[in-house]
Amino acid sequence: MILVAALMLSGIATCLFAVRWAFAARELQRLQARSDAMSRTSAQMQQLAIDAIEYGRRNPAIHPVLNQLNLKAAGLAPTNNPGPGPARP
Repeated sequence: MILVAALMLSGIATCLFAVRWAFAARELQRLQARSDAMSRTSAQMQQLAIDAIEYGRRNPAIHPVLNQLNLKAAGLAPTNNPGPGPARP
């Protein structure tokens, strides 16, 4: 009788773990799809920023917008900042 009860409890626990795994697998698929969509959006935004910077090299009228969005490339504005000096021992 005890073995039958242990077998039933084991079966019930197995069913509960299987249901929990199924829900977790479904959630994982949902999160992976969301992550893929966010990665695509990020790549598109980066490409848009690169295109805007490149356009700014030919048309300086867009520079105020690039400055406002902190997208202005370092190569577009001349700087007088010297690089780091030689390392001292």
